Amino acid sequence: MPGLLIAAALVVVAGTRALAAGPLIVNGAGEPLVWDPMDVPWNPDLGGLGAFDNVAAVQLVAASFDVWAAVPTASITFANAGSLGVDVTASNARSFIGVCGDGLSPIIFDDDGSLTDFLLGNGASNAVLGFAGPECGTFTPPRITEASAVLNGKFIDGVIGAANPEIPLADFSAVFVHEFGHYVNLDHTQINLIEAFNANRSDDAAVATMFPILVSGTEELSLERDDEVALSMLYPAPALEGFGRITGQVLASDGVTPFQGAFVIARNTADPRRDAIGYVSGARYFPSALGGPPDPSLRGAYELAGLTPGADYTVEVEPVYPGFIGGSSVGPFNVPRQLPGPPEFWSGTNEAATAPPDDPVAPGVPLTTTAGVTIPDVDIILNLAAPPANDACEAAIAIDPLPFDTILLTDLASRAASDPLQACTRSGAARNGNSVWYTLLAPANGTVAVSTAGSAYDTVLSAYTGRCGTLGAVACNDDRGDAASEVTFPVSAGTRYLIEVAAFGETGGGKLILSARFDADGRATCTAAAPGTCIPGGGGHRTDCGVEWLLEPVPAVAGSRGASYVPNAHVDCTDGDPSCDFDGAADGRCRFHVALCVNNHDPRPAASGCVPSGIGAYELLLPRTRRARDADDEQNAASVLSLVTGLAGPSASLLGAAAQIAPPLTDPDRCSPYGSVTVPIGTRIFRSKARTSTGKTDVDKLRLRCRR
Repeated sequence: MPGLLIAAALVVVAGTRALAAGPLIVNGAGEPLVWDPMDVPWNPDLGGLGAFDNVAAVQLVAASFDVWAAVPTASITFANAGSLGVDVTASNARSFIGVCGDGLSPIIFDDDGSLTDFLLGNGASNAVLGFAGPECGTFTPPRITEASAVLNGKFIDGVIGAANPEIPLADFSAVFVHEFGHYVNLDHTQINLIEAFNANRSDDAAVATMFPILVSGTEELSLERDDEVALSMLYPAPALEGFGRITGQVLASDGVTPFQGAFVIARNTADPRRDAIGYVSGARYFPSALGGPPDPSLRGAYELAGLTPGADYTVEVEPVYPGFIGGSSVGPFNVPRQLPGPPEFWSGTNEAATAPPDDPVAPGVPLTTTAGVTIPDVDIILNLAAPPANDACEAAIAIDPLPFDTILLTDLASRAASDPLQACTRSGAARNGNSVWYTLLAPANGTVAVSTAGSAYDTVLSAYTGRCGTLGAVACNDDRGDAASEVTFPVSAGTRYLIEVAAFGETGGGKLILSARFDADGRATCTAAAPGTCIPGGGGHRTDCGVEWLLEPVPAVAGSRGASYVPNAHVDCTDGDPSCDFDGAADGRCRFHVALCVNNHDPRPAASGCVPSGIGAYELLLPRTRRARDADDEQNAASVLSLVTGLAGPSASLLGAAAQIAPPLTDPDRCSPYGSVTVPIGTRIFRSKARTSTGKTDVDKLRLRCRR
């Protein structure tokens, strides 16, 4: 529960929690540990509880136990077995908590939260309302002999403040009805996830008291049928025999291998939300626990008891909610195990691993229950879902038209050995998991923004040029401040880009929400932190923000962290490599995409101390416009100068290789669209000199090499 600690583990059998909808702790034979005799004792201390004196605190505990004692199909009672004789505080708590064999099951009233801080660490009293659970017992026979509970009165002391939280008494009481369920060896259930998470208070009554999260104290003060049946299966009264029962196994898609950790639900078709019983497959299969071995048939098995006689029930299976981990676990695993396919219903004679014949979204085949009769062998074979259609780079889905929005389930997406390393991964360049692919054809020069905001898992997002297997990185982002990712990058008209969305590390996929937007007026900037995307060009640090190069794709980083931690100004491309040679052919020359950025607020050490002002003149030193060595140099010079005049507009006057700009170009952080330059096999150097409006010069150099 948010803010609630898990039930305490048994001292003599620590680490054996079943963590399942049903029993909390079972032995190796699959037998739940229970109190016997079933007159469960509790021993209160003599202290107060927040605004409650000792008498009122004891009454609160008794009322919470009475909720469980009132279940008509369960045979269990609770008895105040006498006080501990002292007010338990931090000074004497270790004499009572975790002590087995003294015949005491202490109920400790932490008046002001100080004991909770002592036990769990400073500040815990602001988040933990308390805890309860079995504390001592044996595996053979499977018995609970002692238990304990701590109630944190800081939450009901009538004082509200940042370091003194307060909750309604109904919420506090519901928490301890829940915790005393743990006291008798009940674990969590996730019955009716929809009602729990839909923020609609009108249907909160469908949420069970043993749900891992407190949804409504008012409603969870009373038990749901799922709670009552779970208790009755541990402590059955004769009345339980007047109800029906369904049993079976959950099987993997091979129809043979038992599947542990799926949540199975029987729903009365006439009242599917309130008359619903849940159980986790394999909840009683713990071969590592003492007292075994278990019957192999318990593996993947489920048992749905307490079913209304004469009613029709469907049986369905769903994954345990991935947020229910650790102390909020539901199932045999601390981290829930996800199904290999979608949630589904038992489909009768059509039950299979594939659709057809087993359509996972079709209504289930109902079973009619009879008093005192078990319907056996209702086995569910889990559907094996196919990975997303765009699981492979070669099967990328087109982002078209723009703007673009889509939702995709990526749980079954794979990670291919050919997937590129994503350089921005926060733990270091990595080939992340559950990758899916999209492709985007730039409609014009501009900027594309892609985001995974709202997705249900931790994403890493990359954009590339080229073809699968020969990709050049354009942009990459791991986290934008939360688990979502977003990239914004300039695009050149007619160029095709590949977008990869992966799950950080191997955390698994989930619901991906992807959006893409195109801005025809958008421009790249050089305002990103190191290494960034812009190439300073090798001038002085105090002038290098005046003019910087931008290349598509972004070149590899030049050096280690520091002033040299920027994209390399010496760039190689292999003729015909589509990630960097944009003429698309191995024809003895490489076509590069180049842009210019001016007046940059560049935060990187490479431009430390540089204050952008304005560009009053620009001269292209190489390639030469006079006596150019060949047509390529002549065309390349014209292409670069057109980028300058395109940025400066009417204020630029071009004479040969020099552009005078009056008034100076003062637009901050402005980049040109991409232009093309062609390099035949060999190397061509681009060198320029810009003069700022304050009289400083920025000399930049870019070396482009085309290799066979």
